[in-house]
Amino acid sequence: MIAPTMPDDAGNGLAMRVGVFLEALSSLGELDVILLPMFGTAEAESALCRRLGVRPHIVPVVGRAETHFSIVASMADPQARAEAFIRYGKPSLSAFLSVPVLREIQVLTAERGFDLVHLARSYLLPAAGIWSPGQKPTVSVDLDEDDAETHRRIGALHARRGDDFRAKWLEAEARAFDRLIEIWLPRTDLSFIATERERDAIAERYRVRPLIAGNTVAIPPAASREPPDRTLLFVGGFGYFPNLDAACWLLEEVFPQLINRCGTAVSMTLVGRNPSRRLLALAEQTGVQLLQDVTDLAPLYARASIALVPIRAGGGSRIKLLEAAAYRVPIVATSAGAENSGLDDGSEIWVADTAEAIVEACVAIWAEPAEAMRRSAAAREIVVARHSRPAMVSALRSYFASHLSGAGAQP
Repeated sequence: MIAPTMPDDAGNGLAMRVGVFLEALSSLGELDVILLPMFGTAEAESALCRRLGVRPHIVPVVGRAETHFSIVASMADPQARAEAFIRYGKPSLSAFLSVPVLREIQVLTAERGFDLVHLARSYLLPAAGIWSPGQKPTVSVDLDEDDAETHRRIGALHARRGDDFRAKWLEAEARAFDRLIEIWLPRTDLSFIATERERDAIAERYRVRPLIAGNTVAIPPAASREPPDRTLLFVGGFGYFPNLDAACWLLEEVFPQLINRCGTAVSMTLVGRNPSRRLLALAEQTGVQLLQDVTDLAPLYARASIALVPIRAGGGSRIKLLEAAAYRVPIVATSAGAENSGLDDGSEIWVADTAEAIVEACVAIWAEPAEAMRRSAAAREIVVARHSRPAMVSALRSYFASHLSGAGAQP
């Protein structure tokens, strides 16, 4: 496995998803993990790696990007930098697969014969090129989401906020992902993606139909909940722009309206690492609690009367929405936040796409606790049935085992 972050069974969504694949693969045979730490820290093994007896090989990538990209990134003029990046033509994350990095991976793998190489995200696909055609193992990739579409959606979010430079850059990223996946995806033997909608889009665009590997969460034991009234919770790493945008939107527009409507008894907690200075300032101005390093979310979910998922762009499905449902917390989400979750407005959650609609949904939940309990119980049932981590680990194990045995994986 070649991964861009330390696999784990808790924490951020990328680490949790990579961890599911790690757990499935580790049960099939001897597993080597090469970690290119593009996200998070690689200072210590995760609890999941320790439990599975996996010790990742760390290949540093900071300061080792391709020379061409490093020159582009150092250009002072934003417009010239964006134009140069368009000509560069690769996703910026693929720039970490420089000649020195690929050579180090090649050295680590030279003495080993592999039946399968799993690439944990699409931007790692060029790493499959280190094996010559005669030595090439089975290659698997987890696309996770439709990267080109996701970058276009996030670019539109930047454009809405007046950041034309970031919007232009993300459109260039989207085009680069289109080229990368068009070239490399047909060379893989097995591919996965999180949702049916994105699978169909990938199949139409690249003529390769990935298998569905939906996002999952650990299912906590069912427990009685008696949260205090009018407590709100938002969870999401702020290094991911849609989460940062959602949190700022909450503090700028939603929370003030809730205070005006319901009084100062309303409280809100934001949980996530890497908040921007702007978000920190907004939290201080509004009196909202912002927690950066939380190892156990269970107490926060137990105290929350509502979980907010006000995402306005992105791809895949929201792991934190599934997690809140697993804890049986009533959920208010935007259409983008609820997308691909299998949880529907009026049946399991409340969907609201404006600040005013979010306020109305929160007021309705507090006014009708029986309905809130009914929907949250229904949401938990769906997550237990469709998004259980052990069930997905078992399914992935079967996919890989069938493919490696020559039977071919069946969705």
